[in-house]
Amino acid sequence: MEIIDFVKSALDSNLKLHGRYYRQNGILWMDFSGSGIEFSFFGTSSSINVVATATEDEINRPYLMVFVDNLTPKKYEINQPKMKITFAENLVLSQHHIRIMKISECSSSHVGYLNVEVDGDFLLFKEKEKIKVEIYGDSITNGYGVEAKNVESPFQTSEENFALSYTYLFKENLDIDIQVVSASGFPLYRSIYNETSKIKTVPDMLTLASFDFQKSFDEAPKWDNRLFIPSLVVIALGTNDGSVGENHFDKTGFKKQFLSFIKALYKIYGPKLQILLFEAVLPLPPFVKQAYLDAIKENNLNIEFLESEAISVGGVMPVGGHPNKEMHRYAAHELKDYIKNKLLIVKE
Repeated sequence: MEIIDFVKSALDSNLKLHGRYYRQNGILWMDFSGSGIEFSFFGTSSSINVVATATEDEINRPYLMVFVDNLTPKKYEINQPKMKITFAENLVLSQHHIRIMKISECSSSHVGYLNVEVDGDFLLFKEKEKIKVEIYGDSITNGYGVEAKNVESPFQTSEENFALSYTYLFKENLDIDIQVVSASGFPLYRSIYNETSKIKTVPDMLTLASFDFQKSFDEAPKWDNRLFIPSLVVIALGTNDGSVGENHFDKTGFKKQFLSFIKALYKIYGPKLQILLFEAVLPLPPFVKQAYLDAIKENNLNIEFLESEAISVGGVMPVGGHPNKEMHRYAAHELKDYIKNKLLIVKE
């Protein structure tokens, strides 16, 4: 038996980490959608011990999805503050591959890893270098409501699933590494949906490893951006900026915030960084879209804008009008094709 203990030791070379993370009291916290760990082992069983927040809250408790080899992924509800999950047992004695992924969002609840164990031996994690893409988004990026049945369904994390979002599906289509910074209700500049949060915008999270509504920027755990340097940044924001209405939309302030965010991205990741604006499944409010286009033109920015036709798929739009599974799949192919053909050369 082998155990990787995050409380007692540093990060292990036998693990690959996905997404942003931070250590607090020895616990490895990975809070944003899509974050998690990946590893291979020789043996028959494996389990993890985790801690989590909001576990007694049926609306906001966290969920993980675990991928074991090529078997159907399994979803796990984290309903205890400290919990052991055995996700692989009685497998054939052989080499196995595991991916553990948080599929509920950071703003609802957090998950920390105490240790991961196998009944045999961890194997040195090896893979080819992949193109890195960082995505800044909102509820659509998180897969908000994607498993809900109707438009009247209230939000709950049990019906949110990042693994069914365009973000994850486009990643799988291109076999790339992604890092996601996203929060439901949050804007590029201003939204009526997050007025109780001390952190107000997604660009404010550029250098954060996590966030919650009660913590200010200074109080939130920080991220070392040198740990993940993308070739491409996708900005999928603007829907929530439209919540203020056209008459109250501050176009000058929006363009100023956008330009500031772009400059910060280039400063951190370098001048060769490619940046793409993506409508992310649903069409942006026309006044928000025009503000983006004007900012690009006025500042001579080398940034492209990708419109989406995913809404043409039709069907029920759950939880107040969010995209359904088919729309997410359509948008994933749009994004994949655009990046492959126009921005990056990616081998499928």
